[in-house]
Amino acid sequence: MFRDSTDLNNGGLITADICIVGAGIAGIALARELMDTKAEVVVLESGTFDPDSEAQSLNSGENAGLPYFDLENARTRGIRGHQSRLAY
Repeated sequence: MFRDSTDLNNGGLITADICIVGAGIAGIALARELMDTKAEVVVLESGTFDPDSEAQSLNSGENAGLPYFDLENARTRGIRGHQSRLAY
């Protein structure tokens, strides 16, 4: 089941036995491994199923270290398999 935290009432809670932060490859793989256990699992992801420029803007920042890709475009926020970097 998927729940969008923006649909919660102010101060609402989502409870679980295990919270996996990030719906990338590792997060989804771990969640799938735990699906058939008795543990109640929640995957916490800042992105959505569809491209979301507001969520993607959370990546913005300044790189003060070694040269690296533009931070806002180096990674995609979202539930993997449902987004394309090219959509931004």
